[in-house]
Amino acid sequence: MQKNKFFGHTKLEMGEKLRISSLSPLNTMKQMEEIYMKAIRDVMTTDVSVCTSNDTLYEAAVKMKEKNVGAIPVCDDAQNLLGMVTDRDLVIRGYAEKHSGSTKIQQAMSDHLTSASPDTSIQEASKLMAEKQIRRLPIVENGKLVGIVSLGDLSVEKQSNEAAGHALEEISERPEVH
Repeated sequence: MQKNKFFGHTKLEMGEKLRISSLSPLNTMKQMEEIYMKAIRDVMTTDVSVCTSNDTLYEAAVKMKEKNVGAIPVCDDAQNLLGMVTDRDLVIRGYAEKHSGSTKIQQAMSDHLTSASPDTSIQEASKLMAEKQIRRLPIVENGKLVGIVSLGDLSVEKQSNEAAGHALEEISERPEVH
């Protein structure tokens, strides 16, 4: 029996019925549009551990270990976002430069940040992450950190997996950016 492809489904020539799942191509497109148009506030992490600019490289590393994360936002006492520090920053800008664990986090953090508002759509956030080659996007409202979005957060819902995959593909193409 020869099979014909029809929108990702198979049709058998011997008169069998066309097998179509509940997600026809048109329904899938509609669902993708709905998910892409969802606001980032629907998938962002809101319980974010932060460092202050007075914290040390060692304290940042301990927080990363305790929370099992690879990046921590740096904020002032009013939760205004000042920068981000990643595990890579600690190694490259901290320890590899022979800074001790007692060095202030400001020596290693990135302060040229890309952020988004909670009302940003998943599609816009994914595109921004891909363009800026970032894996984590701080979410800021009125200058204050209110959450963070990672590629993992984008892939929580089935169809937003495509958005995360696209962003990761774009990020992975240029290894010189971290």
